[in-house]
Amino acid sequence: WKSATFCNDFKRKVSNVWLANRVAFSTSDVGLEFTLHEYLPGGTCTMAVDNLSMRVIKVGEDESGLGRWSYITMEGQRGRKVTFITAYRICAGPMRGTKTSCQQHSKVINKQEMKQGKEASTIDTNFLRMKFVEDLILFIQSLQAEGHVIVLGLDANETPDEAIKANETKEGSISWLLEQTGLAEVFAEHHNTTPDSTTTTPGRFIDRVAVSGIALQQVTILRANEPAQSDHLGIVVDLDLKYLFSNACSPLVSPSPRKLTSGNAASVKKYIE
Repeated sequence: WKSATFCNDFKRKVSNVWLANRVAFSTSDVGLEFTLHEYLPGGTCTMAVDNLSMRVIKVGEDESGLGRWSYITMEGQRGRKVTFITAYRICAGPMRGTKTSCQQHSKVINKQEMKQGKEASTIDTNFLRMKFVEDLILFIQSLQAEGHVIVLGLDANETPDEAIKANETKEGSISWLLEQTGLAEVFAEHHNTTPDSTTTTPGRFIDRVAVSGIALQQVTILRANEPAQSDHLGIVVDLDLKYLFSNACSPLVSPSPRKLTSGNAASVKKYIE
């Protein structure tokens, strides 16, 4: 996403389907070194299309340079705002690979430390996963302090059971993040239960969607992973936009073609005749 060529190509493809759209990307600053490469692990994308794109007032990404989340903020009537956040948290375990997300994060943090005249620290995934939660909590709370409704979708790489230790929520877990920010997990909130898995692997409920300040109308999971061929299944959440904007968003209408083209002499003459 640091490559203007790839970003513009993606936006062009999106515009072929949705003429009106707003897109937010996130990727680590390591991406600046790979602007000619189409593939780099990690990163997120958040989109608003059609009539909702007209409500967008801000798009942005994680300001740390780690590329952990992107977001879009919409504004409705009476200054009401809703921010949609798409986030990715790295997996637990050893620091593997050379271009994996955990290695990208480590490289970015070490470079930042050296610029500040500090000794480069030894970083592991436990530190990075904890930092993700702490930083995202601060970001969400800053938005909530400004009155924003929050819709958070993330690949947590952690099941709810993994967030519990000795019958208590572990600090630094995603469940702890939801408690600290007052966000409600949508399946538990709407169905009083959660799915067994959000991936093609049973028992892997690792993709979480949580909200605050807005009513849920429908919540479901798509038992399909096409056409993206992903190991993650689609999650669908229908939000009550009237609750936020006090009215329904008007559908976009294509303007009628003009019969008169004043800059075309032949057309003008024919029209007059």
